[in-house]
Amino acid sequence: TCTAQTLPPLPEAESMIGDGPEVLAAIAAMGRDEQMMELERQRMGAKYFFSATFGYSDEPLFETSEESASYSKLGVGAGLAFPIFGTWNKQKISALESEIRSIESEYRPRILKLHNLAALRKAYITLWSECEKIAIAERFLKTEENTSKILIEREKKGLLLPADKIEFLTAYDMARRDIAVSNMRKTQALQIIRLATGQLWEMPQKMEIPTLPAFNGLEADIEKHPEISMRKETLKKYEDLMREKRSVDREGSFTVGATAAKDFPGEIGSGVYASVTINEPLGTVFSKEDKIKKAAEHDLKRAKREELFMRIKVQGEAEEAAALASYAVANIKAQESRLAALTEAVRERIMRHASISGDTFEQLQKSRYQYYRGVMDLLDSEMIFMQTGADLLGYAYPDGPLSEPSERIRPIADNPLRLRMLDPDWLVSKINVPGGNTRILTTDTPVANGYTTAVSSAAAGISHTELPVEPTKAVSTVSQPKEEKEGSIKTDVLMPKSVYVWDASPFLAPETRISSLEKLKAKGFDHFLVSFTAEQIKKFDDYYNRMELEDLLSTSKSMGIRADLLLGESTWLYPEERKDLIRIIERMKKFKFSGIHLDIEPDSLPGAEGKRKDLLGLLIETVKEVKNTTDLKLSVSVHPRYLEGSLGAILSKGFAGLGLEYLAVMIYTTNQDTAIKRMRYIMLMHPSLNFRLAQSIERVLPPEESYFSSGMDVYKESMKSISRALSGIGRFNGMTIQSWEDYGGMQQ
Repeated sequence: TCTAQTLPPLPEAESMIGDGPEVLAAIAAMGRDEQMMELERQRMGAKYFFSATFGYSDEPLFETSEESASYSKLGVGAGLAFPIFGTWNKQKISALESEIRSIESEYRPRILKLHNLAALRKAYITLWSECEKIAIAERFLKTEENTSKILIEREKKGLLLPADKIEFLTAYDMARRDIAVSNMRKTQALQIIRLATGQLWEMPQKMEIPTLPAFNGLEADIEKHPEISMRKETLKKYEDLMREKRSVDREGSFTVGATAAKDFPGEIGSGVYASVTINEPLGTVFSKEDKIKKAAEHDLKRAKREELFMRIKVQGEAEEAAALASYAVANIKAQESRLAALTEAVRERIMRHASISGDTFEQLQKSRYQYYRGVMDLLDSEMIFMQTGADLLGYAYPDGPLSEPSERIRPIADNPLRLRMLDPDWLVSKINVPGGNTRILTTDTPVANGYTTAVSSAAAGISHTELPVEPTKAVSTVSQPKEEKEGSIKTDVLMPKSVYVWDASPFLAPETRISSLEKLKAKGFDHFLVSFTAEQIKKFDDYYNRMELEDLLSTSKSMGIRADLLLGESTWLYPEERKDLIRIIERMKKFKFSGIHLDIEPDSLPGAEGKRKDLLGLLIETVKEVKNTTDLKLSVSVHPRYLEGSLGAILSKGFAGLGLEYLAVMIYTTNQDTAIKRMRYIMLMHPSLNFRLAQSIERVLPPEESYFSSGMDVYKESMKSISRALSGIGRFNGMTIQSWEDYGGMQQ
C-alpha cells in the first residue's frame, strides 16, 4: 500500500503531470502504435516464398500394362511475389491507417498533459477556496452557543416568537451544511490532483493562495493547440487515403521463381518461371462506381468536418473562457461592493445594539448572517476568476509549462479593503467590528492585481481598463444631505412626485437598498408605489425576509421617501377572486406602509370592451371593500375613459364619500397638448376628486404613448410643461410615472 504524502506547492505538483496514470497509459499506447506503424511499413512490397515437396508414385507402365513403375520425387521451389493492382493499394492503405493511429497516439499525451495541468490548477484553487470557506463557517459557528442563550432569554421574555428563534438558529445549520459541501468539494479536488500526478496526497486543512504564471493576454495562435495540430496532420493522411482507395478488390500479384526436382531413381531437373495472377469479385467488375473510392471521399469529408468542429470548439472555448473571465472580474467588483455594504451594516447595528433597546440584537444577528453569506459569495467569485485564468493559460500557452513565463503571481491581490472585510474577528467577539469601529472607507487599490486586466482583455475586441474598487456608500438608515447630481431631476412641486416600482428586489436587498433609494430620491421622487410577487409576500412570514421589508420602510421614511403598497391584478375585480386581494391586505397590515394603491385595470380583462359598465361597478365595489379593510390612505389608477361620459358619472357617484387620496389618471400620450386638454376636462367634470396624471416611460409602449424613446431631456421638459399647465386647475396634486424599471434605460 502507498502512504499518503503532504501535498506539495502547486509549482512542484505541476512538474508531476507527466506521471499520472492516464498520461503514462497514453505514452504506452503511443509506443505501441509507433511499432505497429513500422510493422505495416515492413509488410509492404515483395514477399519471398519457398516450397519443398516429396512424393512417392506407383504407376502402370502404360494403360493396359500389368507391370508398374515405382519411384520417389523431391521438388523444391523459391521466388518473389510482387503485389500489383488492389493488393499493392491495400498495403499502402494499411500503412496510412497505422500512421493516422500513430499521429493520434503521439498527440494524446500532450493533450492529456494540457488538460491535466488546467485541472490540477483548478483543483488547487478549489482546495484553497473551500479551506477559506470552512474557516469562516467554523468561526460563525462559534457564536452559536452565545446567540442561542440570548434568543432563548428573549423568547422567555416574550420579545421573540418561537418560530423566529428557530429560524435564527437555522442559520447555523446552513453553516454546517456549507462545511459539509466544502469538504465534499475538497475531496473531489484532491482526487483530481492524485489522478493528475499519480501520487497519493494527504488532505490539507489550510492552503496558501495558489500562484499562476504571469499572463499578459490571449495572443497565442490557435493553430498551435494540440487538438488542432493533431487534426491537421491526420487530415493530410486522409487525403492520401482517398487517392489510394481505388479498385482495391482487383487483387493481383507478379511472381518470379525457380524450381528443381529429383526422381529416385533418376536425375535432377530444374526450371524458372514468371506468372501474373489477377482476381476480383464479379460484382465489382461490372459496377459503374468504385464504392471504396466513394467511401473514402465521405471519410475525407468526415475528417474535414471533425477538424472544423474542433477548430470552432477550441476557438469558442477560448472566447468563452475570456468572456467568463471578464464576467468574473466584474462579479468580484460587485461582490466586494456588496460586502462593503454588508460590513458597514454590521458596524452600524453593533453600535445600535450597544445603545438602543428593542429588536436590535435580532437585526444585528441578521446582518451577521448576511455578512457571512456575502463572504462566501466573494470567495466563490474569486474562485471562478482564478479557475478561468487557469483555463486561459491553456489557450495562451498550448505547449504547456515549457512555454509559460517563469514569473508567477497571485491572481487575487490583498488590498486593505479586502483584508478588512474578510476579517472575521467580530464572529467570536461581542465588541469587535469587522476591521475596527471606523466606517468602511473606499480604496483605489484594485480588487485583483494585473492578472485582472489581462484576463479581462483576453477575448478579441474586448476593451480593458484597470478595475479599482469604486467608492462604496456607507450603509446608514439616516438620510445624509448630499449635493445634487448632475443630470438629476430637481425636487420641485411642478415635477413628478411618485413612481410605480414593480420589481422590489433591489429595494429589499440590503446591499442595494440604500443606493436604490438614493437614485430614486435623486431623480426627484419622494413617493414610490412598490409591488411584490406572490412568492415575496409569502416569504415575508419568515423573519429574515420580514426584516428586509421593515428595513426598507424605515430607511425610506428616514430619507423622506413615502412608500405605498402597490396591488395590481385585474382579476381581483371579480367577487370570487377579490378575497385574495383582501387576504393580502390583511397579511400586510403589520408593515408600516403609508398607503395602498390599486392598479386594477378593468380593460385588461378579456372582453372588457363590451361590458365596461359592469366592470366599473365591480371596480367600485372592490375599492369600497378595500377601504373598509384598511385605515391607510387609498389611491387608485384609472383609465380616462372611466372618468368621461356616462361612465364618468357612475364613477363619480361610486367614489363619492370614500375619501380617496387621489386618482391617477393614465393618459398615456407624448402629445403634451392632448394630455393637458384631456386632464383639464376630467378635473373640471369631477371637482370633488383629487387627481394625479400618470405618464408612461415604458419601453414596451409605442413612441406616441411612452417617453422612453424620446430621451430624458424631452421627458423632463414635457413633465415641467404639463405640471405648470395643470397646477392651478382643480385638485391636481402631482404626477405619477410608469415605471421605475424603465427609467434607467432612457437616453439623455
